[in-house]
Amino acid sequence: MHETLSKLYALQGKKFEKYGLENMERLADYFGHPEKCFKSIHIAGTNGKGSTAYKIASALTNAGYKTGLFTSPHISCIRERIQIDGEMISEQQFMELLPDLSATIFELLTITAFRHFAKENVDYAVIETGLGGRLDATNIITPVLSVITSIARDHEHILGSSLKQIAQEKAGIIKPGVPLILGPNTPYLTSPLKIQDRFQTFDKENSAIAQMALTQLNIAPDAIQKGICSRPPCRMEVIAYKGRNVILDVAHNKAAIETLFKSLNPPPDTLLFALSETKDIDGVLDLINRKSQPVWVTEGANPRKMPCTSLAKRLNRNFHAIPDCRLAFEDAIDQTPLGGSLLCFGTFFIMSQIRLSLGIDEPLDPEDLNEKV
Repeated sequence: MHETLSKLYALQGKKFEKYGLENMERLADYFGHPEKCFKSIHIAGTNGKGSTAYKIASALTNAGYKTGLFTSPHISCIRERIQIDGEMISEQQFMELLPDLSATIFELLTITAFRHFAKENVDYAVIETGLGGRLDATNIITPVLSVITSIARDHEHILGSSLKQIAQEKAGIIKPGVPLILGPNTPYLTSPLKIQDRFQTFDKENSAIAQMALTQLNIAPDAIQKGICSRPPCRMEVIAYKGRNVILDVAHNKAAIETLFKSLNPPPDTLLFALSETKDIDGVLDLINRKSQPVWVTEGANPRKMPCTSLAKRLNRNFHAIPDCRLAFEDAIDQTPLGGSLLCFGTFFIMSQIRLSLGIDEPLDPEDLNEKV
Protein backbone atom coordinates (compact mmCIF):
# COMPACT_ATOMS: atom_id res chain seq x y z
CA MET A 1 0.00 0.00 0.00
CA HIS A 2 2.85 2.40 0.85
CA GLU A 3 4.42 1.97 -2.60
CA THR A 4 1.02 2.41 -4.28
CA LEU A 5 0.38 5.67 -2.42
CA SER A 6 3.89 6.93 -3.15
CA LYS A 7 3.27 6.55 -6.87
CA LEU A 8 -0.17 8.12 -6.58
CA TYR A 9 0.93 11.16 -4.60
CA ALA A 10 3.82 11.68 -7.00
CA LEU A 11 1.12 12.72 -9.50
CA GLN A 12 -0.13 15.51 -7.23
CA GLY A 13 -0.38 18.68 -9.26
CA LYS A 14 0.26 16.93 -12.58
CA LYS A 15 -1.38 18.74 -15.46
CA PHE A 16 -2.05 17.78 -19.03
CA GLU A 17 -1.53 20.10 -21.95
CA LYS A 18 -5.27 20.39 -22.44
CA TYR A 19 -7.61 20.70 -19.46
CA GLY A 20 -10.74 18.69 -20.18
CA LEU A 21 -12.54 15.35 -20.04
CA GLU A 22 -10.75 13.60 -22.88
CA ASN A 23 -8.37 11.63 -20.68
CA MET A 24 -11.15 10.60 -18.31
CA GLU A 25 -13.26 9.44 -21.23
CA ARG A 26 -10.34 7.35 -22.46
CA LEU A 27 -9.98 5.76 -19.03
CA ALA A 28 -13.69 4.97 -18.90
CA ASP A 29 -13.58 3.47 -22.38
CA TYR A 30 -10.50 1.39 -21.51
CA PHE A 31 -12.29 -0.16 -18.52
CA GLY A 32 -15.59 -0.75 -20.29
CA HIS A 33 -17.46 2.26 -18.92
CA PRO A 34 -18.01 1.18 -15.31
CA GLU A 35 -19.83 4.47 -14.65
CA LYS A 36 -22.77 3.13 -16.68
CA CYS A 37 -23.30 0.14 -14.38
CA PHE A 38 -25.20 1.97 -11.63
CA LYS A 39 -27.56 4.85 -11.04
CA SER A 40 -25.73 7.98 -9.95
CA ILE A 41 -26.51 11.25 -8.20
CA HIS A 42 -24.08 14.04 -9.15
CA ILE A 43 -23.36 16.81 -6.65
CA ALA A 44 -21.49 20.07 -7.24
CA GLY A 45 -21.29 23.32 -5.29
CA THR A 46 -18.86 25.64 -3.54
CA ASN A 47 -19.90 24.70 -0.01
CA GLY A 48 -21.96 21.83 1.36
CA LYS A 49 -21.54 19.32 -1.44
CA GLY A 50 -19.64 16.77 0.63
CA SER A 51 -22.07 16.92 3.55
CA THR A 52 -25.07 16.77 1.22
CA ALA A 53 -23.58 13.77 -0.59
CA TYR A 54 -23.01 12.06 2.75
CA LYS A 55 -26.60 12.63 3.86
CA ILE A 56 -28.05 11.38 0.57
CA ALA A 57 -25.87 8.26 0.60
CA SER A 58 -26.77 7.53 4.23
CA ALA A 59 -30.49 7.81 3.47
CA LEU A 60 -30.21 5.52 0.45
CA THR A 61 -28.42 2.93 2.58
CA ASN A 62 -31.12 3.24 5.23
CA ALA A 63 -33.71 2.68 2.50
CA GLY A 64 -32.09 -0.68 1.70
CA TYR A 65 -30.10 0.30 -1.39
CA LYS A 66 -26.48 -0.71 -1.79
CA THR A 67 -24.94 2.73 -2.09
CA GLY A 68 -21.55 3.99 -3.21
CA LEU A 69 -20.14 7.34 -2.13
CA PHE A 70 -17.26 9.22 -3.77
CA THR A 71 -16.08 12.39 -2.04
CA SER A 72 -12.97 14.54 -1.75
CA PRO A 73 -10.68 15.47 -0.18
CA HIS A 74 -10.19 13.09 2.73
CA ILE A 75 -9.47 13.74 6.38
CA SER A 76 -7.04 10.98 7.39
CA CYS A 77 -6.96 8.19 4.81
CA ILE A 78 -7.30 8.42 1.03
CA ARG A 79 -9.57 5.37 1.04
CA GLU A 80 -12.21 7.48 2.84
CA ARG A 81 -13.06 8.92 -0.57
CA ILE A 82 -14.50 5.62 -1.85
CA GLN A 83 -17.14 3.98 0.32
CA ILE A 84 -20.02 1.55 0.02
CA ASP A 85 -22.70 1.71 2.71
CA GLY A 86 -20.31 3.61 4.97
CA GLU A 87 -17.41 1.17 4.58
CA MET A 88 -14.17 2.35 2.98
CA ILE A 89 -12.72 0.44 0.08
CA SER A 90 -10.20 -2.07 1.46
CA GLU A 91 -6.47 -1.72 0.89
CA GLN A 92 -6.49 -4.83 -1.31
CA GLN A 93 -9.40 -3.60 -3.43
CA PHE A 94 -7.84 -0.16 -3.73
CA MET A 95 -4.51 -1.55 -4.97
CA GLU A 96 -6.22 -3.96 -7.35
CA LEU A 97 -8.48 -1.34 -8.95
CA LEU A 98 -6.18 1.70 -9.04
CA PRO A 99 -4.85 1.86 -12.63
CA ASP A 100 -1.17 2.23 -13.43
CA LEU A 101 -1.91 4.57 -16.33
CA SER A 102 -1.09 8.14 -17.31
CA ALA A 103 -3.61 10.40 -15.58
CA THR A 104 -3.97 12.94 -12.80
CA ILE A 105 -4.41 11.75 -9.23
CA PHE A 106 -8.09 12.78 -9.23
CA GLU A 107 -8.79 11.02 -12.53
CA LEU A 108 -7.25 7.81 -11.17
CA LEU A 109 -9.27 8.02 -7.95
CA THR A 110 -12.46 8.71 -9.90
CA ILE A 111 -12.07 5.74 -12.23
CA THR A 112 -11.11 3.56 -9.23
CA ALA A 113 -14.36 4.56 -7.51
CA PHE A 114 -16.40 3.81 -10.63
CA ARG A 115 -14.71 0.40 -11.04
CA HIS A 116 -15.30 -0.44 -7.38
CA PHE A 117 -18.97 0.52 -7.49
CA ALA A 118 -19.49 -1.44 -10.71
CA LYS A 119 -17.69 -4.52 -9.41
CA GLU A 120 -19.69 -4.49 -6.18
CA ASN A 121 -23.00 -3.98 -8.05
CA VAL A 122 -24.17 -0.93 -6.14
CA ASP A 123 -27.71 0.30 -6.78
CA TYR A 124 -26.80 3.97 -6.45
CA ALA A 125 -23.56 5.95 -6.32
CA VAL A 126 -23.48 9.47 -4.93
CA ILE A 127 -20.70 11.31 -6.74
CA GLU A 128 -19.24 14.60 -5.50
CA THR A 129 -17.33 16.74 -7.97
CA GLY A 130 -13.77 17.58 -7.10
CA LEU A 131 -13.60 21.07 -8.57
CA GLY A 132 -16.14 23.04 -10.57
CA GLY A 133 -18.27 20.72 -12.65
CA ARG A 134 -18.02 21.33 -16.38
CA LEU A 135 -14.52 19.87 -16.76
CA ASP A 136 -14.43 17.85 -13.56
CA ALA A 137 -13.34 14.22 -14.00
CA THR A 138 -16.64 13.01 -12.55
CA ASN A 139 -18.61 14.74 -15.30
CA ILE A 140 -18.55 11.76 -17.64
CA ILE A 141 -21.57 10.32 -15.81
CA THR A 142 -25.20 10.75 -16.80
CA PRO A 143 -26.92 10.79 -13.43
CA VAL A 144 -30.55 10.25 -12.51
CA LEU A 145 -30.36 13.47 -10.46
CA SER A 146 -28.06 16.51 -10.37
CA VAL A 147 -27.57 18.72 -7.32
CA ILE A 148 -25.82 22.09 -6.99
CA THR A 149 -25.63 23.08 -3.34
CA SER A 150 -24.23 26.62 -3.43
CA ILE A 151 -22.29 29.20 -5.42
CA ALA A 152 -19.60 31.31 -3.76
CA ARG A 153 -16.10 32.52 -4.49
CA ASP A 154 -13.48 29.78 -4.23
CA HIS A 155 -10.80 28.38 -6.56
CA GLU A 156 -11.06 31.64 -8.49
CA HIS A 157 -7.75 31.01 -10.26
CA ILE A 158 -9.46 28.12 -12.05
CA LEU A 159 -13.22 28.78 -11.98
CA GLY A 160 -13.26 32.53 -12.58
CA SER A 161 -13.32 35.69 -10.51
CA SER A 162 -17.07 36.39 -10.65
CA LEU A 163 -20.04 34.49 -9.23
CA LYS A 164 -21.49 34.28 -12.74
CA GLN A 165 -18.37 32.55 -14.08
CA ILE A 166 -18.28 30.17 -11.12
CA ALA A 167 -21.99 29.39 -11.57
CA GLN A 168 -21.39 28.57 -15.23
CA GLU A 169 -18.66 26.10 -14.29
CA LYS A 170 -20.82 24.41 -11.64
CA ALA A 171 -23.74 24.31 -14.08
CA GLY A 172 -21.64 22.13 -16.36
CA ILE A 173 -23.00 19.05 -14.55
CA ILE A 174 -26.55 19.82 -15.73
CA LYS A 175 -27.74 17.23 -18.27
CA PRO A 176 -30.79 17.31 -20.58
CA GLY A 177 -33.76 15.53 -19.06
CA VAL A 178 -32.08 15.08 -15.66
CA PRO A 179 -33.86 16.77 -12.72
CA LEU A 180 -31.81 19.51 -11.04
CA ILE A 181 -31.96 20.34 -7.33
CA LEU A 182 -30.61 23.78 -6.37
CA GLY A 183 -29.73 25.07 -2.93
CA PRO A 184 -30.93 28.53 -1.89
CA ASN A 185 -27.56 30.20 -2.50
CA THR A 186 -27.14 29.46 -6.20
CA PRO A 187 -27.27 32.79 -8.07
CA TYR A 188 -27.58 32.77 -11.89
CA LEU A 189 -29.09 29.25 -11.84
CA THR A 190 -32.76 28.34 -12.10
CA SER A 191 -34.77 25.17 -11.60
CA PRO A 192 -38.32 24.36 -10.50
CA LEU A 193 -36.62 22.29 -7.78
CA LYS A 194 -34.83 25.21 -6.11
CA ILE A 195 -35.04 25.65 -2.34
CA GLN A 196 -36.22 29.14 -1.50
CA ASP A 197 -35.83 29.14 2.29
CA ARG A 198 -32.85 30.63 4.12
CA PHE A 199 -31.06 28.72 6.88
CA GLN A 200 -28.96 29.76 9.85
CA THR A 201 -26.53 26.86 9.56
CA PHE A 202 -25.01 24.88 6.72
CA ASP A 203 -26.20 21.63 8.29
CA LYS A 204 -29.84 22.72 8.09
CA GLU A 205 -29.33 23.96 4.53
CA ASN A 206 -27.59 20.75 3.45
CA SER A 207 -30.30 18.68 5.11
CA ALA A 208 -33.00 20.56 3.21
CA ILE A 209 -31.17 20.04 -0.09
CA ALA A 210 -30.68 16.34 0.64
CA GLN A 211 -34.33 15.95 1.64
CA MET A 212 -35.55 17.50 -1.62
CA ALA A 213 -33.21 15.26 -3.62
CA LEU A 214 -34.30 12.12 -1.79
CA THR A 215 -37.96 13.02 -2.13
CA GLN A 216 -37.40 13.38 -5.87
CA LEU A 217 -35.99 9.82 -5.80
CA ASN A 218 -39.10 8.58 -3.96
CA ILE A 219 -37.18 7.42 -0.90
CA ALA A 220 -39.26 6.51 2.15
CA PRO A 221 -39.66 9.38 4.66
CA ASP A 222 -38.22 7.43 7.61
CA ALA A 223 -35.05 6.62 5.64
CA ILE A 224 -34.77 10.27 4.61
CA GLN A 225 -34.99 11.45 8.22
CA LYS A 226 -32.31 9.01 9.36
CA GLY A 227 -30.05 10.03 6.50
CA ILE A 228 -30.27 13.77 6.85
CA CYS A 229 -29.49 13.58 10.57
CA SER A 230 -26.03 12.19 9.74
CA ARG A 231 -23.02 14.31 8.93
CA PRO A 232 -19.42 13.51 8.00
CA PRO A 233 -16.50 14.13 10.35
CA CYS A 234 -15.19 17.68 10.81
CA ARG A 235 -18.45 19.38 9.96
CA MET A 236 -19.45 21.15 13.17
CA GLU A 237 -18.08 18.12 15.00
CA VAL A 238 -17.84 18.69 18.77
CA ILE A 239 -15.47 16.57 20.87
CA ALA A 240 -14.87 16.90 24.62
CA TYR A 241 -11.18 17.12 25.53
CA LYS A 242 -9.40 18.21 28.72
CA GLY A 243 -12.54 19.77 30.14
CA ARG A 244 -13.16 21.85 27.00
CA ASN A 245 -15.11 21.38 23.79
CA VAL A 246 -13.16 21.17 20.55
CA ILE A 247 -15.16 22.12 17.45
CA LEU A 248 -13.82 20.79 14.14
CA ASP A 249 -15.05 22.27 10.86
CA VAL A 250 -13.49 22.32 7.40
CA ALA A 251 -14.93 25.71 6.45
CA HIS A 252 -12.10 27.13 4.33
CA ASN A 253 -13.47 29.98 2.23
CA LYS A 254 -15.03 33.30 3.18
CA ALA A 255 -18.66 32.27 2.68
CA ALA A 256 -18.29 29.05 4.67
CA ILE A 257 -16.34 30.66 7.52
CA GLU A 258 -18.79 33.55 7.78
CA THR A 259 -21.69 31.09 8.11
CA LEU A 260 -19.69 29.01 10.61
CA PHE A 261 -19.09 32.02 12.86
CA LYS A 262 -22.78 32.95 12.74
CA SER A 263 -23.77 29.37 13.61
CA LEU A 264 -21.85 29.22 16.89
CA ASN A 265 -23.80 30.44 19.91
CA PRO A 266 -22.13 31.01 22.29
CA PRO A 267 -19.06 31.89 20.26
CA PRO A 268 -15.87 29.88 20.84
CA ASP A 269 -13.29 31.13 23.33
CA THR A 270 -10.29 30.53 21.09
CA LEU A 271 -9.63 30.00 17.38
CA LEU A 272 -7.14 27.83 15.49
CA PHE A 273 -6.95 27.81 11.71
CA ALA A 274 -4.83 27.13 8.62
CA LEU A 275 -5.41 27.95 4.97
CA SER A 276 -4.16 26.95 1.56
CA GLU A 277 -2.48 29.63 -0.53
CA THR A 278 -5.10 29.33 -3.31
CA LYS A 279 -7.89 30.65 -1.07
CA ASP A 280 -9.28 34.17 -0.69
CA ILE A 281 -6.79 34.96 2.03
CA ASP A 282 -7.74 38.63 2.37
CA GLY A 283 -11.46 37.83 2.60
CA VAL A 284 -10.93 35.18 5.28
CA LEU A 285 -8.51 37.28 7.32
CA ASP A 286 -10.96 40.17 7.21
CA LEU A 287 -13.51 37.95 8.98
CA ILE A 288 -10.97 36.75 11.54
CA ASN A 289 -9.72 40.27 12.22
CA ARG A 290 -13.24 41.21 13.30
CA LYS A 291 -13.13 38.61 16.08
CA SER A 292 -11.82 39.32 19.58
CA GLN A 293 -10.79 35.79 20.57
CA PRO A 294 -7.13 34.72 20.79
CA VAL A 295 -6.00 33.14 17.51
CA TRP A 296 -3.57 30.32 16.75
CA VAL A 297 -2.30 30.14 13.17
CA THR A 298 -0.81 26.88 11.96
CA GLU A 299 -0.13 24.96 8.73
CA GLY A 300 -1.66 22.02 6.90
CA ALA A 301 0.47 19.19 5.58
CA ASN A 302 0.11 19.83 1.87
CA PRO A 303 2.11 21.50 -0.92
CA ARG A 304 -0.34 24.41 -1.17
CA LYS A 305 -0.14 25.38 2.50
CA MET A 306 0.00 29.07 3.37
CA PRO A 307 2.91 29.62 5.79
CA CYS A 308 1.51 30.59 9.17
CA THR A 309 4.06 33.37 9.52
CA SER A 310 2.75 34.94 6.30
CA LEU A 311 -0.82 34.68 7.56
CA ALA A 312 0.07 36.05 10.97
CA LYS A 313 1.67 39.16 9.50
CA ARG A 314 -1.71 40.08 8.03
CA LEU A 315 -3.62 39.76 11.29
CA ASN A 316 -4.25 43.00 13.16
CA ARG A 317 -4.75 41.41 16.60
CA ASN A 318 -3.15 38.99 19.07
CA PHE A 319 -2.00 35.72 17.54
CA HIS A 320 0.25 32.71 18.04
CA ALA A 321 1.96 31.34 14.91
CA ILE A 322 3.03 27.69 15.35
CA PRO A 323 3.74 25.71 12.13
CA ASP A 324 3.44 22.29 13.79
CA CYS A 325 -0.30 21.62 13.90
CA ARG A 326 -0.28 19.31 16.92
CA LEU A 327 1.87 21.70 18.96
CA ALA A 328 -0.41 24.59 17.97
CA PHE A 329 -3.47 22.59 19.01
CA GLU A 330 -2.06 21.61 22.41
CA ASP A 331 -1.00 25.20 23.10
CA ALA A 332 -4.41 26.52 22.07
CA ILE A 333 -6.39 23.99 24.11
CA ASP A 334 -4.28 24.61 27.22
CA GLN A 335 -5.02 28.34 26.96
CA THR A 336 -8.75 27.81 26.40
CA PRO A 337 -10.71 28.33 29.65
CA LEU A 338 -12.03 25.22 31.38
CA GLY A 339 -15.58 24.64 30.22
CA GLY A 340 -14.90 26.75 27.13
CA SER A 341 -14.46 25.84 23.48
CA LEU A 342 -11.75 25.89 20.84
CA LEU A 343 -12.80 26.20 17.19
CA CYS A 344 -10.42 24.51 14.72
CA PHE A 345 -11.25 25.38 11.12
CA GLY A 346 -9.85 25.91 7.66
CA THR A 347 -8.05 23.47 5.40
CA PHE A 348 -8.87 19.76 5.52
CA PHE A 349 -5.16 19.12 5.96
CA ILE A 350 -4.96 20.01 9.67
CA MET A 351 -7.85 17.81 10.75
CA SER A 352 -6.12 14.41 10.88
CA GLN A 353 -3.39 15.77 13.15
CA ILE A 354 -5.90 17.37 15.51
CA ARG A 355 -7.96 14.18 15.59
CA LEU A 356 -4.79 12.26 16.50
CA SER A 357 -4.24 14.67 19.38
CA LEU A 358 -7.83 14.03 20.47
CA GLY A 359 -7.13 10.29 20.61
CA ILE A 360 -9.36 9.38 17.69
CA ASP A 361 -8.31 6.00 16.29
CA GLU A 362 -8.86 5.81 12.53
CA PRO A 363 -6.96 4.59 9.46
CA LEU A 364 -4.17 6.94 8.41
CA ASP A 365 -2.04 7.21 5.32
CA PRO A 366 1.67 6.59 6.02
CA GLU A 367 3.01 9.55 7.99
CA ASP A 368 5.91 10.27 5.64
CA LEU A 369 3.44 10.78 2.78
CA ASN A 370 1.40 13.47 4.51
CA GLU A 371 3.31 16.29 2.88
CA LYS A 372 2.36 14.93 -0.54
CA VAL A 373 -1.39 14.76 -0.02
